[in-house]
Amino acid sequence: MRERLEKRLKSVLKKKVKLTLGVLISFLTTGNIGYAKIINEENISSTLIIEENQEIENSGIISGNANVTEADIVFNGSGVIITSTSNLENLIDITNSGIISGNASIVGTNISVNGNGVIITSTSNLENLIDITNSGIISGNASITENASITGNTSIIGTNISGNGNGVVATGNLENLIDITNSGIISGNANVTEDASITGNASIIGTNISGNGNGVVITSNLESLINITNSGIISGNASIIGTDINSNGNGVIITINLESLTNTGVISGGIIYPLLEEGNSIHILDMSGNGIVREYISNNIVNNGIIKGSTSAIAAQSISGAVINNGILAGREIFSNSYEIHMFETTNSILQEINLNTITPTTEINNGIYVKLESETSERNDGNATGNVKVDSSGNPIIEEIEIGTGGKVTLEDGSEKTIINGSTTGEKTISETILNKESDDKMDIYLSSSNLDTTSNVIINGTGIEKGALVVDSETTLTDSIVNGYNTGIYLEQGKFTVINTTINGGGLKNDVAVLKGDENGNIVEILGTSVINGKVELGAGEDSLTIGNSVQINGDLDGGIGEDTLKLGDKELAKTESNLNIYHNINDFENIVFEGDTTLYETSSITGTTNIEIKSGTQVNLRVDSSVQDSDGTYKTHALFNFTSDQLIIKGDKDKITEEDFNEDNNFVVEENESEEGYDKVSILNLVTNGLGREAIIDLGNVKIEDTVWVKTDSIINQATKNETEDGTTITIEAEKDLFSINKEFAEEKYYLELNEIYKGIHSSNDDNFNVLNSIITGTLTDANKGDYTTITDKQQMATLLAYLKQIYTETPYSFSAEASRKSMNVFGDIVKENNFKAKDGEIITYGGLTHNNGEGTDKYYGKNYHGFDIGSADTKVDSKMTGAYGQIEKGISDSTAVGLMLGGNNNKVDIATSDLKGNSAYLGGYVKHDKGAFRGIAGIGIQYSDWDSHRNTMSDSYKENYSDRGLNIYAEGKYTKELTEGLFLEPKVGVSYDYIKQESINESKDKALALEVDGKDFDTLSGNVGLDLRKEIVTEKGKHNLTVGVNYTRILSGADEDNLTGNFGGNSFDILVPQKTKDNVSVGIKYDIELETGVMLGAKVSYDVPFKVSQDNHTHKNEGSWKVGVGIGYRFNTLNDLNPMNIISSSKKDSNITLRTKSYFEFDKAELNNNSKKVIEKFSEKINRDNLKGKIKIEGYTDNVGKSNYNEKLSLERATKVAEELKKQVKNSDTEYEILGKGATNPIGDNETEVGRAKNRRVEIEFQEK
Repeated sequence: MRERLEKRLKSVLKKKVKLTLGVLISFLTTGNIGYAKIINEENISSTLIIEENQEIENSGIISGNANVTEADIVFNGSGVIITSTSNLENLIDITNSGIISGNASIVGTNISVNGNGVIITSTSNLENLIDITNSGIISGNASITENASITGNTSIIGTNISGNGNGVVATGNLENLIDITNSGIISGNANVTEDASITGNASIIGTNISGNGNGVVITSNLESLINITNSGIISGNASIIGTDINSNGNGVIITINLESLTNTGVISGGIIYPLLEEGNSIHILDMSGNGIVREYISNNIVNNGIIKGSTSAIAAQSISGAVINNGILAGREIFSNSYEIHMFETTNSILQEINLNTITPTTEINNGIYVKLESETSERNDGNATGNVKVDSSGNPIIEEIEIGTGGKVTLEDGSEKTIINGSTTGEKTISETILNKESDDKMDIYLSSSNLDTTSNVIINGTGIEKGALVVDSETTLTDSIVNGYNTGIYLEQGKFTVINTTINGGGLKNDVAVLKGDENGNIVEILGTSVINGKVELGAGEDSLTIGNSVQINGDLDGGIGEDTLKLGDKELAKTESNLNIYHNINDFENIVFEGDTTLYETSSITGTTNIEIKSGTQVNLRVDSSVQDSDGTYKTHALFNFTSDQLIIKGDKDKITEEDFNEDNNFVVEENESEEGYDKVSILNLVTNGLGREAIIDLGNVKIEDTVWVKTDSIINQATKNETEDGTTITIEAEKDLFSINKEFAEEKYYLELNEIYKGIHSSNDDNFNVLNSIITGTLTDANKGDYTTITDKQQMATLLAYLKQIYTETPYSFSAEASRKSMNVFGDIVKENNFKAKDGEIITYGGLTHNNGEGTDKYYGKNYHGFDIGSADTKVDSKMTGAYGQIEKGISDSTAVGLMLGGNNNKVDIATSDLKGNSAYLGGYVKHDKGAFRGIAGIGIQYSDWDSHRNTMSDSYKENYSDRGLNIYAEGKYTKELTEGLFLEPKVGVSYDYIKQESINESKDKALALEVDGKDFDTLSGNVGLDLRKEIVTEKGKHNLTVGVNYTRILSGADEDNLTGNFGGNSFDILVPQKTKDNVSVGIKYDIELETGVMLGAKVSYDVPFKVSQDNHTHKNEGSWKVGVGIGYRFNTLNDLNPMNIISSSKKDSNITLRTKSYFEFDKAELNNNSKKVIEKFSEKINRDNLKGKIKIEGYTDNVGKSNYNEKLSLERATKVAEELKKQVKNSDTEYEILGKGATNPIGDNETEVGRAKNRRVEIEFQEK
């Protein structure tokens, strides 16, 4: 069974197809350990598919519905699907106080259908599914036949059918499913035949049928399922018509480890067999109708409520853990090993069964009641057969045996002490008794009269409640902190006021269709208060009844007043101030008067019929949810609780208790508009329309309803206004969208900031309904966790604050506004490298150079509002953190003595974080440049082009949008630098430059399958900048090479293009501006740079600079550069260097006849005779050799020039050079007897080619020769 179920579920899940999403509101996460949140208060009428770690909070409706007519169908109509193929560490929460449902309608063959509420599946490890908390309804429904009038449920008709209608399905490698906590209804229903009146149930008709109708199915490699805690209803039902049937109708199926299961509510599983006419045959396989199914139970099961099944209460192969029953366990067997029931027809339409064997838990403690039902073995054509259970003519199950436990005091898991009181056939307490049904018409009615109670606090009362109830109230009774369990009915009212506080009432019968609280015909007064849970229908019967329900009560069934003038009071205003509002999911019938005394939400799944007067007390808000997925043929919306189609008019009136004469106009009409401020809410009675995505204009039809003027009719959203229209035919309410911000709040100043936000709002308003609906959802449903589903405490101020924050996100935080500036800075990096590189190729030389760079900077844009009444925050910051890492390579060729040209190739990786969004981009740059020296002046000019590819991730309050786009750039730059030698080796270098940058950004169209997706037009950006700077450079020449250490300061001013700009965007409607923030107009940077050129031609460099913070203001906008760091390293090589000009190769020596000869050369700049540092080093090294060996002899010094110039000038210059060398030698050589011969030889004896720069440089020399004597 387990393997088959796992295989079936996995195969269906693997084949699932995504439905087209109408509205998908989600915050997606990145990575395996983060999570985001989905908060829904609207009506999502399609499957919500989650692929990452999420937190889901639903107080609205999430449903998956569809109609399909086709063959070979695989279909999912599931409410929420959570699936992962990666390691999810935490799926934090599914919190449901609304409705999650999955429904499907199919006609065809070879059909596989899933109509599940929540599916959780993982093909990898899902470590922790922390919580599924349900106080609403989670349901999965496969189909309906005959009657498909219940919204969202239809039918399956065909052959080879696999239909799943499960409430919660979890399958995959789940390590820990921490908690399933249910105080509402979790139901999975495969089918109901003929009559689909039970909400959320359906039917399957055909052959070769596999139908699952389980409440909770958990089949997985779970290491531990920590807790299932149920105080509501978990049910699974299956109804089949056909042959060769494989079906499940269980409350809870668990095929993995179970830590604990605690039930104070109802867990049930049932099967409805097909009706057979005489002579027909049927073969039914694998049918289950159990409360709990677990292959091997080794952990504790504690039942304080009701666990029941048409087959058995608990089914397992063995039960080695403790089963502690403080409530009711019911089934044909209490404990059985029945995973499968094989049944066949013999003769005369008699069904027999096999493989239903009783088992006994290792530890079994029965403090409550076991109810053993009689098996069906009679003819099945009487129309009353229900599952495997024999029923009487009224459809009630026939009880075969009742085993009454010991009762007494017990301590529950929460630490509370309860006294277990079991009823009897006489209404008195009893213990340890077994009652057998000896007569077929014996009702086996076990009950307790309230007058026989010794205490009415902290008790668990158990009975069958067949004719009346498990507890028969025959005197005024107040029951607190207790549990009442009736197999059929929990409470029956005979006389006296009855009050329950913090009490759970369970019942429902075999199919959960019996009222859990009933009244007689004498008129009943009932108060249900505190955190009480009513698990089923309430039927008060005839008489003038009064029912009061408090704010924190959980009602899991219909409320029926019966015949008579009945009054229903809902909520308590004082409690509503501290507790959430009351939620009504089910129908209210035949209460002629309803008084709303506390905030209440009427869900679209509920309806109010038989009511003629509704009063809303002052300070009370009734939230009416309207189903936007169902539009009538006349274009109006009627699917809501207050639609009155009868001829008896329903009057809705307000409370005038707190209204004064000042609240009426001259015509004596109450003026609601004057009381719309939140401070005046306590005065008025409010009907708040929760529009659930009706769009910008919709008409809600109330039918034969009159709303008095003392009721303020409003919407849940500040961007919608409600207009009441009354005619003879009834009342309609027109919902119209506010067209601009200034109509929403008339106090807004018409200043630029608000004008721009207003244009964005108008852009949404003028687009499609989906966009406007999502905006509605943002401002009404995504404030704080505490406000989810509470339409009362979310104030207009909070909505306005959220609206402005969202519009500001669009205006100031859209990532597309920041990429152009990042691209501009990327281009400037490569231009700066060219300008700052001290190395230059000489004539005939080639230099290659490459390196790495990294820039890191932050900025803040502050936008000032007016702080209107607290909803406008006054000022808002947008922080931008940018990082840029790149690499480059350049090659430079000397084309003359003074001029070099080069190419630059580079790339940058950019990352820009903007508030909640981010940009990631890659840029490729190609440029050319020229360097020219003229004396002490160096000029540099260059041009480059760049292509940048950007991946944006725009996160908003509504969704996350990922987009790819590009831009192209051009930059042109020039800089001049003058070098002044202050002292030997110390240079001052002032510089001035200019730069022009152009960026062309392409248009952007975000994904069309998401609401509020942006379209952004392309844009051109131009920037002209100028800069001045001053460097101080120290040059040091050593034996290994030449070193330069430079410190400097640079000031850059953007001459044009710094002011704030805008992109043009739209949501499919009117266009609006998206702010491109102003740039830092003035920038001061300080830096230090070190470079070295080794004698081998290798060049190395490194630089660090810091941009000093600057702040600029414009209108209501201040931009501050928080400061940024830039670092870079580089390495290069100089080819074709003149090695013989290198001062390190300065001395050659020879020895002949014991005499030593030393020779060297000293080189000079063009038209110069001054000794440079290199020449002085040559002379110093030459002198050291003479001095070290104390040599005596003659030094011959010959000066030379190149061939440029006249010969007599060159002879004079060459002699001057030789003389300068001689003077330096005389300082260095210690032996005063040394002789000197000084000659000037002009351009004679060239050693290089005077036609080239390199050759001429070789000829500008002084040759020195020492000859020992």
